[in-house]
Amino acid sequence: MKLQTYLLLAFCLFALLINLSDSAKRKKRSSGSSYDDDDEDEPVNIQQLGGYSSPYAKYIRQKERKWKAGIASVYNLTIWPGNDALIQNFFRTRGTNDLSWLPNTVNASVCARVHAFGDHFGVIDLAEYFYGLTPNTILFDTRPSYFILAFDLTSFFVNVANKIAFSTIQYRIGQPGTDPKTWRNSTQLGTWRFDNADKIVEAALWNPLYSLGQRESGAFKAPGYQYSISNYTCSRHQRFCGNTPYSQYASFDTCMTYLNSIPLGEPDVFTANNTMCRYQHSTLVQLRPEVHCAHIGPSGGTFCVDKKLVTFFTEPFFPDWNRIVSPYTKFN
Repeated sequence: MKLQTYLLLAFCLFALLINLSDSAKRKKRSSGSSYDDDDEDEPVNIQQLGGYSSPYAKYIRQKERKWKAGIASVYNLTIWPGNDALIQNFFRTRGTNDLSWLPNTVNASVCARVHAFGDHFGVIDLAEYFYGLTPNTILFDTRPSYFILAFDLTSFFVNVANKIAFSTIQYRIGQPGTDPKTWRNSTQLGTWRFDNADKIVEAALWNPLYSLGQRESGAFKAPGYQYSISNYTCSRHQRFCGNTPYSQYASFDTCMTYLNSIPLGEPDVFTANNTMCRYQHSTLVQLRPEVHCAHIGPSGGTFCVDKKLVTFFTEPFFPDWNRIVSPYTKFN
């Protein structure tokens, strides 16, 4: 009988200790305004933590608002003519360490993978993609057929434990001064990771309908298209790379001969040894000729080179601390 009593007491004591431990964790979470990483793997029950007015729930909403604003600040500057002004600031500060013209919500060492535009390392590299390649009247030789005139953030949610946010945006594209009902949508999905200062340190972006639109383009299928974009690319080489230390071709004709001798490529593959990749980078040569002239040359400058699909999963494109796109994912 005594043994049963002792066992019952031991069981009650054990249950009491478990309950006290759970209570301590709940109190720890709900009493402070900062998140404890030790608990990041535990499921969050908002009601258990004191409801949506609890400190922890407020902390989640605070992060959500801050990260949403940070992502919106990046997209806001793609809207024309704001991106024109930003590109002019790029030229104004070139050769200096002045980055004040860029959103201060992005870490200077940001890494990003953008389908179908490749990998970008550093805030300048990413800015070239977001603002140099979006339709503008500074870098484009002719007025674009459309501009980004607005965007809508249609979905947004966060994983606070891992400092990650997920977004869907709809670019609204058309010609300025036209009825917004005639504008078209272009979707971009994003996964973003933030540093401890709530700045974007990593991004993986995907344009799900971009490939379909480009491959169905009438211009891409037109006879003489390769000659046309080769002419554009070689003209830009002569203007911005020729007669500089970064020159890649002895003459315009040499450039034309080479670009018409390699595969045209696909209109949505800007990371391969083809004319399309070099055409894409020729838009950026005037921003940083020391970087992009090599990309339009015969070597491809390590960017316009052929790669097997598997290399996008096995080569360490991102630093070892990467948490979005693992640099060492292996196929079994």
